[in-house]
Parts: sequence; structure tokens; C-alpha cells
Amino acid sequence: MTPREYAALMVDPSKVFEIGDTVWMAFEGVLRPASLPRQGCNPTATKPELRAALKGSGAKIAIWTYDFDGPVSDWWYIICDDPSYDVANFSANGRRDVRAGLRRCEVRPVESTWLAENGHGVYLAAASAYRDYRPLPEEAFVVEMNRRRPREGYECWGTFVDNRLVAWCRCYIVDGAATISQWKSDLEYRNKCPNNAMLYELTREYLRNRGLRYVTNGSRTVGHSTRVHEFCQRMGYRKAYAKLGLQVSLLHGGVLKFFGKPLVWLLRTLNIKGGRLANQVAGVLALQKIRDASRHAGPIDGTTETASHE
Repeated sequence: MTPREYAALMVDPSKVFEIGDTVWMAFEGVLRPASLPRQGCNPTATKPELRAALKGSGAKIAIWTYDFDGPVSDWWYIICDDPSYDVANFSANGRRDVRAGLRRCEVRPVESTWLAENGHGVYLAAASAYRDYRPLPEEAFVVEMNRRRPREGYECWGTFVDNRLVAWCRCYIVDGAATISQWKSDLEYRNKCPNNAMLYELTREYLRNRGLRYVTNGSRTVGHSTRVHEFCQRMGYRKAYAKLGLQVSLLHGGVLKFFGKPLVWLLRTLNIKGGRLANQVAGVLALQKIRDASRHAGPIDGTTETASHE
């Protein structure tokens, strides 16, 4: 699907903006390009354009990636772009776990509507591993899953043990690359290696059979810890280093500029929203540090700076 089609699938039309030659979308409070990063292709935007889009969308920050797949930096995507992707190229432990998963599990594409009706059990099982996370009840889960209308480029995968769903993920194919958007698995079945089998099969399908540019599990995470990226690297993925652009809305930028670290301490002390709000603020502060390390190397719009709050 095109970036515009992807944006239309993910958000309301009022949250989609065209700035320069790039389609941007405001998703979960963050304004970002709807396209996946591409080497030698940087989004263009000015500070006034981004500020207007932030105000119009209600997003708190805008982030974007530029100079993708370049020298080592503090910002990266986890990708696999090996057209000959194969288990034979993995480490001994990697080969063992993939082959065990393929023996014990069956991996296959599933319809998104089927997953909405049948994926809640795995979703609940996965949620038990998250601290301070309130999973959706089944009815709300079905509604949320069905918000993404079935269409070409939106694909779901399931992993089964004895015909029982034990892991699933949702993928979006945008402009010749695939992104894994959501990934859930039942920890009770981890000895069956369902995640190894699923990631291997979908990556092999997208790279070897369809010839996509790459498959990604997303960018570096800040504000919370995750082991998913390390897992992907054991499965033949790598870090594609890049630079980070960041624009904070005027209101939130001012608050962070003067009260950033003390605000994080206060929110954690009061345990507001179970600490999630403190983590969000800490995450933006971490992004600002990464942005500052990136901005000295060049802009995205031909000016002397990247678009960012001052």
C-alpha cells in the first residue's frame, strides 16, 4: 500500500497531513511520516509546517528519521534486508530454536477478522507479563482489532500448536517494505519457540518470496525496556543506524524545557497513571538527547537546523 493508504488505515482523515512531498499521520499522540525510512530519501518539513500540523492534530511531538542506514548513531531501526535470508546463516542457538519452532508449530497467515474473534486469549496471556498494564476486555479488543479494515498490504500471521493459536502478529506492507506492528504470544508455550518460527517464516516470505526492501520491527524504544529487538537480532536482523528529527509542540516543549527532570521525579513519586506518564515524559527527554546528537550532522529541509522546538 502507499503511505497515504497506510495513514488512512491507521488514523482518522483529520489526523493526516501532507507536508512537502511527505504524508504525515498523528498516531497515539505522535506525528510522524506514514512512509517507512528509505536510504537517500529524507522527509522535508519546516518548523512552521510541523507546528501547524501538531496544533491541528493534537499530537504532542513530531518525530522523523533521516539519513537512514548510515554511520553508527544513537538512533536506529531494527531491520532485515537479506534477500537470501535463511536459518543456515544463524548462530548455532539461533538455528536450534528456529528448527525447534518449525517442528513444533505451524505458522500461517490468518484473516484480520478471524484474529479479532480468536486472538484475545493470546493477548491476555501476553499482557500478564507487562507491569501496570490493563488489557482490554474481549468485546473492546474485538472492536479495536476491527478498526483496521481488511485490505491489501495489511496482513496477520498466527502460530499454532496442535491447532491452538499461541502467538500472532500484524504486519503492514508500505511502499515496498514491511513493518511488524503488533506481536503477542502466550508465554506458556515459549518452550515451543513459536516466536522464532513466526518471525522466520514471515521474514522469509517477505524477503525471499516477495522481494521487499526490508522487514522491520520498528525503531529504537525509549522510556521503557524491551528484549524484542535483541531477539530479532538473534534472528538475523540488524541495526540500521540513522538520525532523529524531533519537534515538540510549543506548550509541551516549554514545560519540558524548564521542568523536565523534576517533572519526571514528581510524576514517579505520585505514581500518576501507574508511572506511565513519567515514562512518557522521560521518553521525550531521551528523544531530545538523541535529536541533539543527530542535528549537528545536517538538516532535513536544507536550512541550518533540523525542525525542533527551541
